[in-house]
Order: sequence, then C-alpha cells, then structure tokens
Amino acid sequence: MFAVSGNNIDQTLSRLFIAETKEQLEKFTQILVNIDNEPNRLETEVHELFRIAHNIKGSSGMMGLNSVKEVMHRIENHFDAIRQGNAGLSSEMIDVLLRLSDDLSNYIEAGAWESPWDSQSWLEMLGFESQEKTGPTGTRSKQPLEFNEEQAKLLESWQSSGKKLYRVDLTFRRDAAMKAVSVFTLKKHIEQWASVFTVVPAMDDPALEQADGAVMILQSETVLDGATLEKISHYPVFDLEKVQIELWEYRPKPSKPVAPVVERAPVSADQTIRVDSIKIDRLINYIGDLLTVKAGFNDLLERQEQSKAAWNQLTRLVQQFEQITGDFQLALMELRMVPLNQIFARFPRIIRDISKRLNKPVDIEFFGEDTEIDKQIAEKLVDPLTHLIRNAMDHGVESPEKRQASGKSPTGKIRLGASQEGDYIVISISDDGNGINVEKVRQKAINNKLIDPSAQLSKEEIIRLIFAPGFSTAEQVSDISGRGVGLDVVETSIKSLKGEIEVESEEGKRTTFRLKVPLTLAIIQAFLVKCGNQIMAIPSVNVLESYAVRPEDIRDVGGNAVFSLRQEFVPLFHLNRLFGQEDSVASESGILSLLVVQRGRNKLGLVVDELVGQAEIMIKQINKALPDNPLVSGATLLGNGEVALILDAKQLIAEVLQGKAG
Repeated sequence: MFAVSGNNIDQTLSRLFIAETKEQLEKFTQILVNIDNEPNRLETEVHELFRIAHNIKGSSGMMGLNSVKEVMHRIENHFDAIRQGNAGLSSEMIDVLLRLSDDLSNYIEAGAWESPWDSQSWLEMLGFESQEKTGPTGTRSKQPLEFNEEQAKLLESWQSSGKKLYRVDLTFRRDAAMKAVSVFTLKKHIEQWASVFTVVPAMDDPALEQADGAVMILQSETVLDGATLEKISHYPVFDLEKVQIELWEYRPKPSKPVAPVVERAPVSADQTIRVDSIKIDRLINYIGDLLTVKAGFNDLLERQEQSKAAWNQLTRLVQQFEQITGDFQLALMELRMVPLNQIFARFPRIIRDISKRLNKPVDIEFFGEDTEIDKQIAEKLVDPLTHLIRNAMDHGVESPEKRQASGKSPTGKIRLGASQEGDYIVISISDDGNGINVEKVRQKAINNKLIDPSAQLSKEEIIRLIFAPGFSTAEQVSDISGRGVGLDVVETSIKSLKGEIEVESEEGKRTTFRLKVPLTLAIIQAFLVKCGNQIMAIPSVNVLESYAVRPEDIRDVGGNAVFSLRQEFVPLFHLNRLFGQEDSVASESGILSLLVVQRGRNKLGLVVDELVGQAEIMIKQINKALPDNPLVSGATLLGNGEVALILDAKQLIAEVLQGKAG
C-alpha cells in the first residue's frame, strides 16, 4: 500500500493525485446533479461519467488504493452497461453515488491511506457484489439493503449476543407470475430452522412483482449445518430460478460521509493551481525581454560612458524595464486567478439535497461565472456563500403551497452571479422568496436588547441587524441554514477578506445579498501619506481625493471638527492619534493636508503631515507576536527600504464615527 512519507517524490505524487481526484469528483457530482434534474441528459453525459470512473480507478490503483480501485471499477462497469443500453441510473442510485463521492473526497484529502476505504459498504449500497465474493468474472448484483434505526439496533444486538444472521438471495424466473406467493412459500419452509427477520422488497409491496429477485435476512440461535443449507437452497418453488444462502454480517451503512481521523497532518492540495500553458508561455517571453534589458544595462556598465547618448540609452532601458516588470506582474497575478464557476459548480448539489429535505423545488440560475478572482479569496468564499445559499433555501424560498397561494410559481428561483467593479468582485445571491420582514426583525432586536424600543431606525439599518451575533428570526433552530448561528459568521468571513456585504429586500418578493471583495489580497493600489516619521498606506479604493483644508473651511459641530466639502460637512481626524503623537500642524499658510476616505455613505477627512502619492504595494502579514491592532491590516516594504503600515480604512472610519479611535 502506498503511503505518504517524507520523501519529496511521494509528497509531490500525493498532492497531484489529491488535486486531480478531487477535481474529477467535483465534476462527477456536477454531472450527476444535472442528470437528476434532466434525466434525458444521461445518454450524452454517461460517457463522461464512465471516463471519470475509469481515470479514478487507474490513478487510485497506481497509488495502491485497491479498495477505491475496486469500487470505481464496478461503477465504471455499470456506466458501460448504461452506454450499451443494458442498465439504467435511478434517482436512488444517484443519491448513493453523490454520498459516495463526498465520502471518497474526504478519504482522499485526509491522506490516511494506510487504513483501507470501506469499499464493501459502498458496494452493497450500490447493489454490487464485492470481487472477493464473485471473482473477476462475477456479474450478479446484489439487492441493496436499508434498515431503519429500530431494525439496525436489533441486528447489532443479535450479533453482539452471538446469534447468527443469514442472507438469502432469490432470483425469479423470467416468466414468474406469482412472485409474492413464491416468496411466502419459501419463507414458511425456512421457518423450520430460522426466523425470517425481513424480506426486501416486502411481500405486500407492489414492487416485488416487478423485481428480478428478492432478499431475506434470517436470524438463527446457532450455525445452520450444511444439510440444512442444502434443504433451503434446493427447495423446489415454481417461480424461483435460484436460491443462494450465506452467513451474513450486518455492517452499519455510512449515512453521512466521515473522513478518517488521523494523528498526523493531512496532505493538502490547496496550494495546487492549474495554469493554462499560454500564460506560462507569456511569462517565458517576459523573461526573454528582461534578459535583453539586462544585457543593455551590462553594456552601459562595461562602457562606463557619461555621454548624452549613454544617458538616453539608460532612460530607454529604465522605461523598458518598468513596462516589462508591470506586464510581468500582471501575468504573475493571472496565474493565481481562477474562474468563479469552480466555486459555483458545487451549489446545484447543495440545493438539490436541501430541496429534497425541505420538499421545496428550486431552480438555480448563474451569471458571470467566468469572472476570475484570486484562488485564495475564492476558497475563503465557499463557506459564506454556502451559508447564504442554505439561508435562502430555508428562510427565503417559501413552500410550494405558500408560493401558489401568493400567485408565484411553485418552483422557487435562486440567482447566483458575479461581476467586476474596478479592483473588486461583486457576488450576488438572490431569491424570489418572501423577503425580510422588517417589523419582525425590529421586534426580535428589541427582545434581544440590541436596540432600544424608542430607537428610530431606517429600513436599511433594521435589516443590518440580521448580522448581529446569534440573531435569528427562525421559529425553530434548523441544521439547514446555520444551526442557530446566524449571519454574523458570514459578515465576519467577508470582513476578513477586506470586503463588505449589503442586503436588499422587498417583503413578499425577493432578497439579495451582495458580497464585495477585492480581486486579490496580494497586491493593491494604495495612497501613501506621512505621519511623523511613519509612512502609512491607505487602499486607493477607499480614497476619494486628496485635499487641502483652509482654516475658514473648518467648523466645530458638537465639539467635533468638520470641514465643508462641496456643501457637505465631513468630520476631521488626525491620523497621528493612532500612534499617540501630536496632531498634524498646518503649513505656514494655515492649510492642512488630508485624504478624504469613504465607506459606504460615510466620509472622513484624515489629516496627515504629508501627502506622498500613489503606489502599487504588496501586502505582507504583520508578525502575530506583535500586539493586534484592528486598524492596521498589514505592512509593505517600500522601494527605499522603509516599512509602511497598511490601514484598514473601513474599520478606521467606523471606529472614528463611533468615537472609539484616538
């Protein structure tokens, strides 16, 4: 069995195997959901399902994961039978395949491959026999068995007390006319030696007359001898072609995929990015251009001329260098970008599962899924988007009966899409459900003592209350939308990405959540300012303009300094206060230098000692050992070797306006 070790080759192969297998399982899941929604797609999509099963079978065999290989081989055979027109794909089997995909994905990612995957349970759930029992040429598929909680407890208690369980597989003749009578006849014969625990399908189930076979589970106080087994398997019943009996062991089915628990850290595939070869070729071309510029610099150094021609050549080389490095940087950033459809593709499966649990038919519509975003941000968007999708299904979309009563289609609709706005990506999740009941939210906030009953709040301010920790208007706690956690976890996640979230709702008609997050967290445009001896960087996306305030523009309102900006009063804040320094002083003419920054509708004038200018900076995380300051989001190294602190403008504006900063 292949195992992860400290060897570099093993680690590389493992990461590649995990990344590729997870990618194929995601596509496998997506195709199955599509087929479940549109069964007529099976004829065209089954070829891709066959290919995926074949690929996973081959790669898992190469890695020594024989239990995975066996299951995928049997699934591959089943898809091949579908292609030949000899088998079908029921909704029940799709359910099992989707659960299998989840379980296999968790097993692969955990990396605990020394413990074999529970292939036997999955083979039984799929209705396939294990190779161990049928041999390489076995073609007989066993009837899958499901037991309720009470039956499962009985089977477990019998086994633990030493009682024996037997499985009897019945195969009907092609021309069988009275299958239920045949099963009853054999059942009465068997009860001479053992009790019949269950029959699948049940004898009063109409499906039995349409089935090719049936299964009996027997319970016996002792082991049945060979003669008894012969009497059971060879008992003549007219409509039965074959009776096969064997000692059987009950194994609880994995109702929910659970990854194996391992002591060591699992191998992670999160660092893997698939890159288009055209992007690699572009980088190689830029390297060639840089080498040409380098040769030009070397030529100047060797000649050591100080003529006008040499200076002109140096100027041209510097300009070329700036152009190439700018293009090179953009090309490198593109390597980290992934289309959002890689994230969106998982949501039809989630909606399908919840739709079945809640009995709410819902269609999902996508737009802008080709919009690209930094892979690191995309991965961190999965949880908040999943929470919002679940929330829309649970609290937004009404039941079919309520929708019809209000004149809507019984099938709900969720729209998920993305668009780019400058250096930001805006992702929206909309549902055509019952909207947010503003009065209900307000009353809940009063009950939770979040607001005073006399508080006069706008509709937008009341809706924002749904992001308060633990806030929920649900009558019952559900494990669908958040287990009573609330939407504060979504807002916290988005804030950690330096983004923001907005809500629009029309009661009885719709609700839309908009998540606005940066394209990347690595490199940003920033405005540099000086406070004392410290350079500060403020993201340009939050800067409206630089400004010079004249003394006559400054007013005192309620003890706070404000200035007039085109007939609008904007509060002033001295940035030096963040570091316990004296306020910035005006120039000899009495003019103060400041940046006007904005968060939503709120504006703030940041008074600084000097406006340095704009620059493109790379964000670096601050050492975690240093004291945490929520107003400082990172640091960057400037071209002159100085370190500049990067301010979180949104947090700064919020705290200044609330009177916390300074």
